[in-house]
Parts: sequence; C-alpha cells; structure tokens
Amino acid sequence: IGYVDATGTTLAIRGEKAKDFWNKGNITVTGSVAVIYVGGVHGYMNIHKDKGADAVDMNYSHNDGNITVDVANAAAVGGIVGTYTYGCIYASFNTGKITVNSSNGDLWVGGVAGNAGNGRRMVGMGNEGDIDVTTTSASNTIYVGGIRGFVNGQINKNGSVLNYNKGNVSVTTSAKTTYVGGVASLDGATSVRASNSGNVTYTYTGEASTAVKVYASLGIASRSGSTATEEGTYSGTVTLNNTSGITANCGLLYGYVKSACGSKLNAINIKKGTTINGVTVSDVETDPGYYKNMSYLYGASTPSDAVFTITSLNLVD
Repeated sequence: IGYVDATGTTLAIRGEKAKDFWNKGNITVTGSVAVIYVGGVHGYMNIHKDKGADAVDMNYSHNDGNITVDVANAAAVGGIVGTYTYGCIYASFNTGKITVNSSNGDLWVGGVAGNAGNGRRMVGMGNEGDIDVTTTSASNTIYVGGIRGFVNGQINKNGSVLNYNKGNVSVTTSAKTTYVGGVASLDGATSVRASNSGNVTYTYTGEASTAVKVYASLGIASRSGSTATEEGTYSGTVTLNNTSGITANCGLLYGYVKSACGSKLNAINIKKGTTINGVTVSDVETDPGYYKNMSYLYGASTPSDAVFTITSLNLVD
C-alpha cells in the first residue's frame, strides 16, 4: 500500500485493523523527487490525531523482501512502513535487508519504521534484517535505528515479548549530524522495552570538523524522555571509524542522554555478571546488582575510532 490518508472525514479502513499483510518480494526504488517513502508493506500512513491515537492500527504485518533505495534526495524507509503518524503498529516483523544510498537530503531508516515522529505506539516489533546506509552529502541529517529510525512514542512489549533487533546496522556518511542506534536513533519516548543483539558501525567519510556530530549506541542514539521505563537485553559491539576531529557521542546503551534522564539512568538495574568492555559487573557501590558507573553506557565525549562491546546486558523494569 503506497499511501493511507485519514485526515479527511472518511477512510475505507477507518475503525478497522489493517492487518495480515505479508510481502515476500524484493523492492527497489530509485528517483529524485523531494521525499520518497518506502516500506515493505506501507510507504506512508497519514492518520490524523482527531481520529484518535489508535484510529487505524496496523497489525500482524510481515516483510521478507529485501529493500533497496537509491535516491538523490530525502527518504523515509522502513521494513514495514516508511512513515506513519499516530495509530499503533502491533506484532509486525521484518527479515529483509534494507540498503539505502542517498546523494542529498535527510534520511529516516528503520528495521520496522523509518519515521515515526508522531506514531503513538509500537508493540511487539521485530527486525532481523541488516541495515546498510550510505550518504555522500555533508549537509544532511541521518536517523537510523534497528527497529525505528526517528521515534517519539512508546516502544512497548507484547505481553512478555519485547521488541527486538537482531540485524547489524551500518552507516557510512559525510553527513553533518548522524544518529544511529541498535533500537532507535532519536527518541523522546515515554516507554522503551526492547532488546538488541545486532552490531552498530559508523564510518565517517567527510572532512574533519567539530561541527560534525555522531550519536551512536546499541540502544538509542540520543535519549531525551525523562520518564522512560527501560527493560531489555543488549549485546554486541559499537564501532566508530575515522572519527578523529569530529564530535562523537557513543555509548553502549545511549549515545547521548539529556540531563533530565540522568537520575533515572543511574538507577538502571543491570544483571550481575554482565560484561562491559571486558569488565564483569559485580555487586558495586551500595546497591547489590546495580552498576553505578555509567561511563560506558552513555557517552559524552567519545575517543576517536572507539570500539565498545557488551555481553548480555539485562535491564529489569
């Protein structure tokens, strides 16, 4: 389905569930229009808020096809949906590889959804496809996440089943600003319950400048939600290449954390026995089972060409 618009007074699937879509074919898109929306099931879902937060839900959708996008301008690309506003995506999964090449314009790329800026909820999502993004423009901004690219809503579990990403996420770019996360890139969500076991790799190809910024992590690249509840299991490696001379913010769980989140993160429950950069977490400080030294979990000023590794980090709500 290319475009679903519910901003008017009627909609064919209004009040219903858009469900049981399954794509098994490969998708290739090329072009130079202002913005291209590409999804394994939906390109663009425009559900206006006056229809209610869940006016149209997209349930039980699957994509097994590889998605290849080669464009000259901006693009929103997701394994299930490129862009959606409001509503809820429930129990939907992508296994296809996503490859995006762009010579200009901003990019929003996610294993399930590319741009979910106003998307209210995602429940029980999964991505197993690798994501490979390459850009050559120095002026654009890149948002890449293993589950969601840009997100400003809940990433919630389905019963006891967490959202998950198993695909490797790689970005090669000269862009001025890049957010890349194993779960999501830029987030102000109120709830994040997700796991990641894919590696994250960022390679900078432009001219060195402190004005160039990258935020990278196995979890969420940049975290701003101050009331977040965290739950999940994380493992994998974050690798930064050619970052000498640029501003890099890299952490295993978060690349950057807004100050309002700090006190919340300092009480994250990490299971005893977790290995962080070769150091095994034991009973530390005053609270047994809690890891208070957050220096590897969220970054501030990351050394150039850093490599961070974590083994079985468990967050317990």
